[in-house]
Amino acid sequence: SNGDSSALVIDTRSSEMAALGTIPGSINIHGDKLIESRGANPIEIEDILTQQFGATGELNIWNFRQAKTLVMYCYGIWCGQAPRTLKALKAMGYPAYKLKWYRGGIQAWESVGLTTIR
Repeated sequence: SNGDSSALVIDTRSSEMAALGTIPGSINIHGDKLIESRGANPIEIEDILTQQFGATGELNIWNFRQAKTLVMYCYGIWCGQAPRTLKALKAMGYPAYKLKWYRGGIQAWESVGLTTIR
């Protein structure tokens, strides 16, 4: 997207569901890829934090000063994926002010006729 490079919009749903339609400009990172208790690989978590989110550090000693503001969404207000992912990032030390939740999710987005891309 041509928008604000300090922010990242993330579709936390599975890649299969995101492929059916996602918010333009968002990237798909299944939330479970960031949650060790849900099977996430620590090396993959580190790659996402550094390469996509802009954090620095390693071995659970993170610096989020230059990290992007993340806007996460999933299916809708009733879906737990985005909130679960946000809580996991906050537990890693990601600053709460850099974590946003688009509660309406893809359901609200589509319900008002906004464009999705495949």
